[in-house]
Amino acid sequence: MRKRFGLAQALINEPGVLFLDEPTSGIDPLGAQMMRDLIKKLSKEKGVTVFLSSHRMAEVEEICDRIGVIARGKLLAVGTVEELRDKVREKEGVRYALEVQDLPVQRVMEGLKGLKGVRSVEPLNGHISLLTDLGARMEIAMTVKSMGGTISMFEEERMDLQRVFLKLIEAA
Repeated sequence: MRKRFGLAQALINEPGVLFLDEPTSGIDPLGAQMMRDLIKKLSKEKGVTVFLSSHRMAEVEEICDRIGVIARGKLLAVGTVEELRDKVREKEGVRYALEVQDLPVQRVMEGLKGLKGVRSVEPLNGHISLLTDLGARMEIAMTVKSMGGTISMFEEERMDLQRVFLKLIEAA
């Protein structure tokens, strides 16, 4: 109740900028969703710039258009969720699960080892697990096709904001 009252007080003068610290902590799930919806509405419909401080990365990902990662008082990175993911993927690499028809797994693995941008190739439950550089996907697909294989699955392991945050902090 105090969080909602505090937000209502802050909105009385129709501010252009709003600073919120852990706005959904201590609120029941329904109230937290209502708070998140209100914050998004204020930003999108009323043009209010919202600075949100939170340790709940899923909530940050849901609410925020741009994110700043701060550790030990230092701003480490700023960008959209996708820009921050790319920043981590450039350094850490991208992990894919690949499934190919018409060719044995071992043959595909041998064909991909040593390919520019491919860091590692491992078997994984009948598929292939790849760790690659950020831009290697097309080269992999073309190589599999040139070997006579048909890709039935080529999925990137999605990196959530929590993992991105931890990787950025770790690298600092």
